[in-house]
Amino acid sequence: MITISVELHGDEIRKIRVSGHGGDAKGRDIICSAVSAVSQTALLGLLHFKKKAVEWDKREGFLSIELKEPVPEDTRPILGAILTTMLLGLSEIQRQCPQKVKILLSGRDNDLPSVPSDEGEKPPVSQ
Repeated sequence: MITISVELHGDEIRKIRVSGHGGDAKGRDIICSAVSAVSQTALLGLLHFKKKAVEWDKREGFLSIELKEPVPEDTRPILGAILTTMLLGLSEIQRQCPQKVKILLSGRDNDLPSVPSDEGEKPPVSQ
């Protein structure tokens, strides 16, 4: 099981930890690959825009991303957008594969973000 822990401060994502594996053979687990691609791409975006505002650790089966306090006002919107987009992607993976991915939120009682859609419209990503 892949576990994704998300720490929120108000409406802002401050820390995300991804750990575990999808359960299939190493190098053949498409769910693990999808989670890795989404989370590592978000990390690259964060580092591109404000490397000094991000602490991170990446090892086999583990990724931690944390925004340092205080988050600079000039980069808060872009860093927040990157982390929210990451969480949207991971939420969609969890929706499609709840037996392999679990997202845990702390710091606020709220549902995971979702992409709004018109009634009857298919979500942008489907199986």
